[in-house]
Amino acid sequence: MVDPFAEGQVLQGANSEQLNMTQSLFRLAGWALLLFIVILSVVPSADRPETHVPHKIEHLSTFLITGLVFGLGYQTQRWAQALLLITFSGAIEIVQLAISGRHSRLSDFVIDAGGALIGTALAAILCQLAGGTKS
Repeated sequence: MVDPFAEGQVLQGANSEQLNMTQSLFRLAGWALLLFIVILSVVPSADRPETHVPHKIEHLSTFLITGLVFGLGYQTQRWAQALLLITFSGAIEIVQLAISGRHSRLSDFVIDAGGALIGTALAAILCQLAGGTKS
């Protein structure tokens, strides 16, 4: 089985220890963002913070940043990462079906999955530009 979160090459041209620390911070941030998404997805709507940003932009930006952060933290198996983030997006919407006061929307899933794909793609581009991995 392919491990989408296996250690990959670190970006070249800089101190390896610093890069490993940076990757570790991106990984921690990625997992924190997933936890943040879960919490905001299951709490009652009245308890969620109000950002005054349009609903669709909130979703797109949250998942784009999450895909970007995961892609920078785990620089291998990008397609597997994207697939797992898409699955996570769908799971969040399915969970909301069982929560009173929450709404599961196909449009949210499409926006979330699209944001995750864009973020993962941006991470791949940034790593390529910096001389890192190709996966």
